[in-house]
Amino acid sequence: MSTEVWDSVAAGLGAGAAGATVLSAVWGMGQLTRKQWDRTIGRRRAQSRILDQLACGSSLEFVESLLGLPQFLEKIDGREQRIYRLAGSWVVVELNRLGFDAASFLEEDAHHVQALPRRAA
Repeated sequence: MSTEVWDSVAAGLGAGAAGATVLSAVWGMGQLTRKQWDRTIGRRRAQSRILDQLACGSSLEFVESLLGLPQFLEKIDGREQRIYRLAGSWVVVELNRLGFDAASFLEEDAHHVQALPRRAA
């Protein structure tokens, strides 16, 4: 093969590597932008995506895979209440012996933060 062929092959490989680098950078910036959107403006949509997956009868493992570890635990009348923290909101999940039973959702506003009700001791 002549030198011209090798030169064109090298140029093609260089252009392909440059194109792959640009595509990787664009994809990475898109992912970063999406995550930032989910943390700020798109927070409600992100929360909705998580909460829409909860269903009665879901196992504790599944609930914790979505919401993480609970911030607070409480037992009321044989039911267990677990309070989870999401960005900008609180989620109260009630569990019975079979699994997930009910959930309450409390959203915080930037100007007004509502507190969870406390039980009298």
